[in-house]
Amino acid sequence: MIGENFEGTCTSVEVTSATDDCRRLLYEKRKELSDAANKLKNGLSKIDETREKVQTMSGELEEARANVAVFQKQCEEFLVIIVQQKRDADEQQKVQRTQVNNSPC
Repeated sequence: MIGENFEGTCTSVEVTSATDDCRRLLYEKRKELSDAANKLKNGLSKIDETREKVQTMSGELEEARANVAVFQKQCEEFLVIIVQQKRDADEQQKVQRTQVNNSPC
């Protein structure tokens, strides 16, 4: 019975091997966790950067909307002027035709 390996007992080689396996597994899991944490940190950083850009763009959009409203009003005013000038030109042309047709030549 001396030197026999009974069920439930471990040799020092088996304990060392199991410890090495546990250390290797612990290292792998720590590495995986560290990589996942870095990925999360980078993702959150990108989200913050994007949020800042969106805020900046929102401000620029409001400014652009205000400019568009001003330009649209100016365009409408110019259109009114153009239509009036066309009416005046048409009327003037009509008067000239009437004068030419009524001239005693």
